[in-house]
Amino acid sequence: MKINYLFKAILVCAFFAVAVMPPELRAEATPKEKQLATKKSQALFEKLNAIENKYGAELKSADSDKPNQMFAKYGRILKKMANEMYEAISQSDAPEEVRNAALEYAQAISNLGITCGSAPYIPEDGGEAFLYGFLRGMGGDITGGAYEITEFQRRFKEAIAEIERKEEKLKVVAIKYGVK
Repeated sequence: MKINYLFKAILVCAFFAVAVMPPELRAEATPKEKQLATKKSQALFEKLNAIENKYGAELKSADSDKPNQMFAKYGRILKKMANEMYEAISQSDAPEEVRNAALEYAQAISNLGITCGSAPYIPEDGGEAFLYGFLRGMGGDITGGAYEITEFQRRFKEAIAEIERKEEKLKVVAIKYGVK
């Protein structure tokens, strides 16, 4: 009796998995459906690459500024980039799995933009750093602002690591859908 119930449960689970699976990935999907899914996915990836290239030049031009201005510019540029990616993803008719992976990647870029936009004030030279720390210490901050900078560095590294993880996931999905 128990084996019969187990067998029925396995059949129900298998049927549900096939019913929910996108048609372009099912075994019975026609070659035309698979080709269409690949084509739609390829189009989305091309749009995302174009957006990254467009804003990549802007990010490079922000490198030469002072640290505080640089992080503020990075934040604005990354947020604009993420918003443009969101728009491209929402207009795409690529398979849901591809869109979801792309959305997670765009969210990671947006998070980095938010992190960069919330950078603390960073003194530019030793004299300014001493004076800034001294004045903050007189105001009751025993770290002189060093804690804020260390905390920002930690959040920045976490945001970069998140982007790397989401980019890797996006690459796996691209390979799964045959995107080159």
